[in-house]
Amino acid sequence: MIFFECPYCAATLEIGEGRAGGSMTCAFCKGQVEVPKPSKPRRYGEYDLEEDDGRPRGSSATLGKLTAADIEELEEVEEPRKKKRRRPKMEWQLFVGGFGFPWSPGAVMQWLLIAIWATAAGWLAQSAIALGIHQALGGANLNQSILALLAGMGALMAGVALAGIAAIHGMTILLETTAGNDRMENWPNVGLFLDWIGDLWFIFNTATLSVVLGLGLDWLLPGLLATREWTVAIMVFFVFPILLLCSLESGSPFLPVSAIVFASLGRHGIAWLAFYLQAGSLLALAAAMVYYFAPWLEPRLAIPLAALLFSAVVMIYFRLLGRLAFYCSVEPEEEEE
Repeated sequence: MIFFECPYCAATLEIGEGRAGGSMTCAFCKGQVEVPKPSKPRRYGEYDLEEDDGRPRGSSATLGKLTAADIEELEEVEEPRKKKRRRPKMEWQLFVGGFGFPWSPGAVMQWLLIAIWATAAGWLAQSAIALGIHQALGGANLNQSILALLAGMGALMAGVALAGIAAIHGMTILLETTAGNDRMENWPNVGLFLDWIGDLWFIFNTATLSVVLGLGLDWLLPGLLATREWTVAIMVFFVFPILLLCSLESGSPFLPVSAIVFASLGRHGIAWLAFYLQAGSLLALAAAMVYYFAPWLEPRLAIPLAALLFSAVVMIYFRLLGRLAFYCSVEPEEEEE
């Protein structure tokens, strides 16, 4: 294990040696911290390096050992080595780091947590509809109207909580994956609402702006697609990830503009295309499953299954977006030939 101190809050952190050189999120202040590498003896080839103690060089006392001054002399006479620049390969395979993420160790409980909230919201909404929520205010049966209103209010509250919990988990997955973490270790505590309410602005502002842009496109080009809903949905699909990464890059949910992100659209166009293909396949598969299997199931059973599917889609989508952001943010490494 590696023990080190957080540079922001001075908390003592520990992590496995396999994560050395990477980054992690501080469990106390949520800051992105670089994991230091374990100190090792400096070596030059097969020689141990020692501090220059002023003794004559080449004497029997220093035979077989090199000092820093000896290294400088050797480097002066060595021919400069050729260097080439390369981009590091992605660390995760498609199905292991992407589509299989909700069922990976450490993520299963979070997947079930989101699904539970989605199931509660769905059951309450289904109960309100069955009790006649649309006729509650003018219904003759007072008791049924009260129950319908209570179920409707419960569904609304559960839906708001579901949106917040799903969004903060998505943000955590996105930030941790962008930092290069293969396994999530610092999941948000859903009970500490005030600790993560600010991060939700990145998701909700981006989603709202994407919908507004979709409505604007439908207004400028009416009849572009079959319906307004299709125009807005397709616009959100393509614009939302760009605006979200722009907001995170600028550090403000109210400033979804970033020259770095816009430049990556051209510089890493293949990576963006791969993300859209994977995200499109994910959404199409989820929609097909709901369309073909929901009519065959009872509502009480269909709702929890749809909730499990919804939870998985959210986690996979932000995992894929984090992998894209990680790839686009890593600078090419210098490698000696």
